[in-house]
Amino acid sequence: MAPRPDELPMREQRKQCWGSRDAWFACLDKNNIINPIDEEVKAKKACPKEFKKFEDSCVHSWVEYFNKKRVLDFRKEQMLREAAEKGQLMTGPAGSFSVDPNAPRK
Repeated sequence: MAPRPDELPMREQRKQCWGSRDAWFACLDKNNIINPIDEEVKAKKACPKEFKKFEDSCVHSWVEYFNKKRVLDFRKEQMLREAAEKGQLMTGPAGSFSVDPNAPRK
């Protein structure tokens, strides 16, 4: 059960939330759904049990955050892959990546 919006989730509640989030995302991946926000109807139809458990286990703001973060992480990964394919990727401190502003544009 998700904590009330005005209280912070306890450690066990956070673990339940993260577990249900992982199950929700695995189901989305299995059904080739990247964006559960734009494809909400399709996502809920494909993964009704996983979504219900995710929604019940996490506070609403976390559900929104995790769904948005999923989309942003996918876009970031996609941009890095495209930059690497074009030879525009540079490694930085601690293995971070960035697009080389001096790389030739194709």
